[in-house]
Amino acid sequence: MKYLNPYRLVVDTKNLFYEKGWFKPQAFNIPVISVGNLTTGGTGKTPVVLELISLLKDKSILVVSKSYKAKLPQPAEVTEENLKHTFMYGDEPCLIKKMAPFVKVWSGPHKTDTVEFALEYYQFNKIKIDVVIVDDAFSHRTLKRDLDIVLIDVSQPMSHYRLLPLGHLREDLEEVFRSQLVILTKTNNAHSETLKFFQEFLSAKKHPFIESQAISTVNTESKKLFVYSAIGNPGQLKANLQKSGYIVVNHLEFSDHHSFSESEQKDILKQWQNKYTGSVLCATEKDLVKITNSELRAQTRAIELKLQFSTQDKDMLNAKISQISK
Repeated sequence: MKYLNPYRLVVDTKNLFYEKGWFKPQAFNIPVISVGNLTTGGTGKTPVVLELISLLKDKSILVVSKSYKAKLPQPAEVTEENLKHTFMYGDEPCLIKKMAPFVKVWSGPHKTDTVEFALEYYQFNKIKIDVVIVDDAFSHRTLKRDLDIVLIDVSQPMSHYRLLPLGHLREDLEEVFRSQLVILTKTNNAHSETLKFFQEFLSAKKHPFIESQAISTVNTESKKLFVYSAIGNPGQLKANLQKSGYIVVNHLEFSDHHSFSESEQKDILKQWQNKYTGSVLCATEKDLVKITNSELRAQTRAIELKLQFSTQDKDMLNAKISQISK
């Protein structure tokens, strides 16, 4: 029953205050896009952010992220010179800067404050910003946005979509209708029940949604892979690789956003050298930005995650972006 969950009470009260206008989000005079989700764990937000960047390539873009599990006390810009300091800035902001060096990327302990600080900095320095993309901001209601994109990972069973602490939902499913677009992710690895439920759930309200597939590839002719990762859904990474024709001979799984110590990095290298040198040592691009051991970094190939949309779905995504970024 709803009233027995204290977490639900807190979340519902917060949302009620915003719906009634008692709390007001901070607005900016630049279009703001949020890429978020309803759940804890990985849904594929970073690839979607990179996809938006490619669609907005003629714009001056600011990407803002929270320095999750990082030690950044105040907003700061992520530059190409400090990409190795993921423990300060967070792994996703560093990865985005690495993959899109022409984009301005900022990280900080609070998303709204970081947006405000960065925009004031660029205004003072007479640098134009056309659009802001905020990573993981759907539940961050202190920030007003012009386009809310919510990702739903349909590779998870329906039990995943129960409110915390019984499941992984941060908010009730009905809150997804605050968004302007839903992306059903990892449809190539979908639980049929989950995919069918969300297709019908969204279609019943005629809510716009598109679907994407997640394709994992490694630039190597060998099909045998030794994988290490610290991501939200390692099982799906392995499934993606296997569907792409690879054989995962070993997979070392660490917790999401884990910072690899020097001893852990040496141990990964040692395990591979002792037992699996007939395979290719590889890690996700998100994890590779955190590797500081020069030998491990030199030996590791990047697992590239690519999104695939149908032409119709990509056109819808483009149309949503065009509406706010003219």
